Amino acid sequence: MPHNPIDYQVRTECSDETVIYTDEYDSGLWLSVMVNGGSARAILTRDQAAALIDAIKFALSANEVTA
Repeated sequence: MPHNPIDYQVRTECSDETVIYTDEYDSGLWLSVMVNGGSARAILTRDQAAALIDAIKFALSANEVTA
């Protein structure tokens, strides 16, 4: 049975009315960004999704204070 990317599993609302949806898709990740007046989507492999997670973690760690 084909996977329907419209059945989003995770919805993240951002402060500027942007909404990010993610879901599993063909053993990878479906990523959709909805903004006022438009949208963008990407299908990532597992390795690409892992690299994106690493990049987000790296960006967030830049301002961490260590004890």
